[in-house]
Formats: sequence, structure tokens, C-alpha cells
Amino acid sequence: MAKKSRLRFKYDSPVVSTFVIICTLLFLADIFIAKGKLISSFLTCPGTKESGGLAAFNFKKAFDYVKIFTHIFGNSGWETLFVNFAFILVSGPVYEEKYGSVYILIMCLASGIISGVLNACMSPFASTGAASIVFTMIFLSMITAFSKKTFSLSSLLILLLYIGYEFYCVINISAADGVKMNALLLVPVLADLIAGICGSLFGFMASPKKKSPSSAKTILQEKEKYPSSSYSSDETVVGTLN
Repeated sequence: MAKKSRLRFKYDSPVVSTFVIICTLLFLADIFIAKGKLISSFLTCPGTKESGGLAAFNFKKAFDYVKIFTHIFGNSGWETLFVNFAFILVSGPVYEEKYGSVYILIMCLASGIISGVLNACMSPFASTGAASIVFTMIFLSMITAFSKKTFSLSSLLILLLYIGYEFYCVINISAADGVKMNALLLVPVLADLIAGICGSLFGFMASPKKKSPSSAKTILQEKEKYPSSSYSSDETVVGTLN
């Protein structure tokens, strides 16, 4: 009797899945253990000015440079956690399978560091969250479509939707901190946008490109030029070898 196939658990997209799990555990630890001090102290990149009770970025403190990267593991609330990870988990595994875990990791690191550097040098507000990685995934889908000489309308709509959500979050946070509406509120969103573009371009250009399926056409052309003997593969050829 044939053996029944068993359902196997597969840990696919290790980079994306591990990132989401780590961020979720840190968020839960911040709520139930650290009482809101973990993310604000270690997982938030300071801006050029004091914001939300956090001091401005101090270029003389080594730990502030660490926050340039660690801020991507933080989340300001449940809503941000669900929205960001919904975008990342939908598109991330697809691109990790296509480009490989190494290149997805490079993209995430590049976009996160660029976002942190821009925020520390330009933004008057502190920043936390993986918005730059979400933008990287969105722009990567658009760049992939452009490389095939097509324009992805769905990717554009997703991009506009997420930009609107980012503005919504920034406006709510600034209103809670008593900050008036001004052009400076655009800076955190622009920093994540630029980081997403840079991360997606770097990953797309650095990743190995798959060869086009032209080998089959080449074989057919060679067969037409040099036709083989007119016997099938299952026939036995009998001859004399001198």
C-alpha cells in the first residue's frame, strides 16, 4: 500500500518571518514587561529636535547610532503593527523566494539604515517602525514591473494608500504631542520614501538576474540548420564498425 503523505511544516521566507516574529515579541515585551520604555528607549531613532519626550539625536553618543538601525524593530501601536506586517507578509515572502534571503536581508538593512540616517539629520521628530521596509517592498514590485516594460496600477494604488496611512499616523502623533500642522510633518514620510526607493533599487540591481528562456529556441534553430538522422530514439541501429 502506498504511504500517505504527511503534512509538513515549512519555515518559508526565514528573513521576513523572523523579522515579523522578533518585532511582535519586542512589542509585546514593551507592553507587558517594560511598560512602554523598551521601544522609546532602544527602538526609536531620535530626530534633530526633542520630540515625544525623547532628546534630540546626539552625535557624540555611540548608542544613538545603534538606534539608526534598531528603530525598524519598534512599533508605535497595535494599528501600526498590523498594517506594516500585513504589507510585509503579503509581498515579502514572494520576493524572498525570487531574489533569495540574502538579498532581501540586504534590502531591509539598507532601507532601515538610510531611513534612520535621514531621520537623524533632517526630521525634527523621532521615528520608529518598519515603514521604510514596506516602501521597499512596494517599490520593488513597481521596479520589477518596469523592467518588464509594464506599469503596475495595483502597486501604484498600494503606494498611494500607504502614503496616506503614513500621513494619518504622523498627523495623529503630532496632534497628541501638541505640534501644529506644518511642512515639517512631511519629513518623516519623505525619509521613509527615499529609503524605500534606495533599498529596492540596491536590492534589484545587486540580485542575480535569471536567464531568459532562450535556450529552447536556440536548440530548435540548431536542429533546423543541422537535422539529425531520421530515426527515433527507441529504434536500434545496426551497423558495421570498420
